[in-house]
Amino acid sequence: MTQSVEAPLTGLTVLVVEDQPLIAMDIEDMLSSLGAAAIIVASTAGEARLALGRSPGLDLAVLDFVLGNGETTEEVADELATNGVPVVCVSGMESRDRMGGVPSPLQDAVFVEKPIDPALLREAVVQALHARSRG
Repeated sequence: MTQSVEAPLTGLTVLVVEDQPLIAMDIEDMLSSLGAAAIIVASTAGEARLALGRSPGLDLAVLDFVLGNGETTEEVADELATNGVPVVCVSGMESRDRMGGVPSPLQDAVFVEKPIDPALLREAVVQALHARSRG
C-alpha cells in the first residue's frame, strides 16, 4: 500500500513501547493522525516481546529506549532490526545520557527528543520508512 505525504502510515501497523501512559496516549494519537491502521502499545519490554510474537506484520516501531526501573528496550530493538522493522526512538535527554551512546540495535533508528513535537515525529516516521524502502 502506498502512503501519502499527509498520512505516511496509512494502512500500516505500529508498535509503541512507552512506560509513561500519558506519553503513550499522545504518541498513539499522533500516529493515528498519520494514518496508522493499527497501533499496539506496550509499557514494558516484556509486553513488547509478547506483541512481537503475536503481531508478525509490524511496519514500524516507536520505542522509548530507557523505561522505568532502568529497563531498556534493547532486546526489542535488536529483534526489530533482525526483522527489518524500522525504529523511531523517542527519548528525553537524560535517558540518552543514561544510554551511554547509541546501542547497536539502534544504530539505524531515527531519534526524536521528548517532549515530542508532532511535526518532528512525522518527519522521523517518514525518514524511517524511507530508509527501510531503500534498504
